[in-house]
Amino acid sequence: MKKVPSMHRMRGLSMPGWMLAIVIAAMIGTAALKIVPAFLDFNTIKGLIENVLGDPKVGLQSPDEIRIDISKRFQINRVNVIQASDLAISKEGSEVVIKVDYEVRENYFANIDFAITFQREFRKSVR
Repeated sequence: MKKVPSMHRMRGLSMPGWMLAIVIAAMIGTAALKIVPAFLDFNTIKGLIENVLGDPKVGLQSPDEIRIDISKRFQINRVNVIQASDLAISKEGSEVVIKVDYEVRENYFANIDFAITFQREFRKSVR
């Protein structure tokens, strides 16, 4: 004859436990869907700027010419979170310096927002 286990020996989540787990998973999933695109956009911006600085003729270009080149690349890659005019481009001695500084705000729900700040400085020696 088989012995039936008693209730205190059964393991697993109860219905309220499963509901709580689903709510937490949904909150984390929603947050990821809001945050990940901002990081992907920044990764695209970073790659485009590194490509511009990798060009051997960048040392011969003025900051305005570099800005136009970056603007064209932003347009081709559909970068909308920042414009090339928002970048600080300068020549410091024998280096070209491009500074990126912007913030992305994404609404999570109601009056709760995610504020993500991206700051990066790119330098390229032109000697």
